[in-house]
Amino acid sequence: SVAAAASARAQISALPSQSAPAQAPAAKGTAVLRGHAFTAEGGRTLRGALVRINAPDGRTNRAASTDPQGAWEFTELPAGHYMINASKNNYLGLGYAQRRPGDVPTPLTLGEGQTIEKLDIALPKGGVITGHIVDEYGDPVPNVMVMGFRPQYFQGRRRMTESLGTSTTDDLGEYRIFGVVPGSYYTGAMYRTPPAAANDEGAPAYAVTFFPGTVAASTAQRITLGFAESHDEVNIALVPVKAATVSGTAVKGTGEPMTRGFLTMVTSDALMSGAPGGQIQNDGTFVIHGVAPGEYQLQANGQDRGPNQRPEIAQASVSVAGQDVAGVQLTVPAQATLSGRILIDPAAAAATKPGTISIVAVTDAFLNTSSSMGRASDDFTFQMTTPAGATVLSVNGIPRSMAVHAIRLNGADVTDRGVDLKPGQNVTGIEIELTSQPTVVSGQVTDSRGGNATGSTVLVFARDEAKWEGASRYVKFTRSDQDGKFNLSGLPQGDYYANALDSPNVNEISD
Repeated sequence: SVAAAASARAQISALPSQSAPAQAPAAKGTAVLRGHAFTAEGGRTLRGALVRINAPDGRTNRAASTDPQGAWEFTELPAGHYMINASKNNYLGLGYAQRRPGDVPTPLTLGEGQTIEKLDIALPKGGVITGHIVDEYGDPVPNVMVMGFRPQYFQGRRRMTESLGTSTTDDLGEYRIFGVVPGSYYTGAMYRTPPAAANDEGAPAYAVTFFPGTVAASTAQRITLGFAESHDEVNIALVPVKAATVSGTAVKGTGEPMTRGFLTMVTSDALMSGAPGGQIQNDGTFVIHGVAPGEYQLQANGQDRGPNQRPEIAQASVSVAGQDVAGVQLTVPAQATLSGRILIDPAAAAATKPGTISIVAVTDAFLNTSSSMGRASDDFTFQMTTPAGATVLSVNGIPRSMAVHAIRLNGADVTDRGVDLKPGQNVTGIEIELTSQPTVVSGQVTDSRGGNATGSTVLVFARDEAKWEGASRYVKFTRSDQDGKFNLSGLPQGDYYANALDSPNVNEISD
């Protein structure tokens, strides 16, 4: 549990923001950043590596290549906070003080006229997974797609997601996945019935099969890789199944059939595509051949729309058990309409561009969640449509010196509990109140010797466990800079834990 006894208790109250308002871009500065790029294995200099620096406020975004000695330099930089990243073909890209790709970025604080040198970044090679895919007779199977998966946490819940990219077997049934970030993974293979054989009743079909030869992800064998490590002979024997045909009609929100579009089909656990999908015919009908047994989610993306219309997405759930499934009707979920206004201090409003503010509605809907977005108008009002269901609102694009204080519907606070939207409902009177004095949590991380703990992850989260679920605004994290200092703003008032973590997996921070 992250709520360990060693956690520091922090009482957060409303404090004046320490962040300065956004300013116009500075033409030139007087600060300098210098460093080198090396290989992690052997420490050889890396020439031609691409080094990028960018400031979170967007004022500075520059790139340079390392010279034959692996050196890079940026001059005439304005003071501020910067992120530094280096990359090169056949190496894993890393940022300043990053231990592995995907970690929380480490900011670098640069003062006016300051020169910071020896900002060296060592780029490692990724891991490699190789193996063979065979059928039930032990014969190699070409053109099989192989994917790698790892557990990740979405809104506090553990899910298996694709994270290694894909590889396709050759004529010998061999595959190779390279550039793998260190970690633990599962591999799975998916056989696609050749189009020429899709209508043949006796054509072979195989279930999505995980290493070492199981159709259940829960019994798959995990593979652990470090930098530049290779795990060979990760062989998978495909499990034969009786394939079926799924057919039906895709219908628009008006009740009329879709006349153009395409279909996607994924397993209910969203691990891998379970069928090749297909096209929607002019009369709205579709046919998908070679579908293995399982629980699936079908989605039709309509393309018959005007230039300023959003694409319609029709959806349905299908259970396949070796028999053909006909008469499936994919329908567009009923929409609801949201409208309201953003409450902002007049002085802050004069310095804020409404068009940069977006209102995001996340709805518990098909394929777990559905996200919709609307923009604020010049008078700070907004209107948007979103699928019906339990919906939570959030705001993006507000100045760094501001934060959301509360979201209300007809005077009731719905910031955390959200709104239960009914099909066709028109919800008005939403008020999003912004504050120019967000809470601020700042401090310093030191190591056991009292030195600065550069690049540590600082995780601040509510003491109340009920506030950990979902995309919680009561959980925030950042990295300490080169002096071990950190700063977090915008947490709601309340009681919190603050934890410093040396090198957590970023995918597990919301566990």
